[in-house]
Amino acid sequence: MTSYHSKDLLLSVNKNLTKEEESRIIDLINGGSEEAFKELVRYYTKRLYFYAWQYLGDQHMAEDIVQDLFTEIWTKRKTWHPNETLQGYLLKSI
Repeated sequence: MTSYHSKDLLLSVNKNLTKEEESRIIDLINGGSEEAFKELVRYYTKRLYFYAWQYLGDQHMAEDIVQDLFTEIWTKRKTWHPNETLQGYLLKSI
């Protein structure tokens, strides 16, 4: 498992991620870092939920879809490599 310290990758929810931050979080998740995965979930959950809710018009379906997306990412973490920006990948996956 990849070593991770919260000070190394504390993502600010008030700004967009740089390519370097995206690459680092993906690499850490690929290496099995639960902390990096939790940081990804913390960073994107609200914006993905509101996007899904707006698109679907159903609060519970939106919650389920976002949870399913993060579950799939964690399940496939060793081979998960988005071919676009992280935000773009996540939004398209909704």
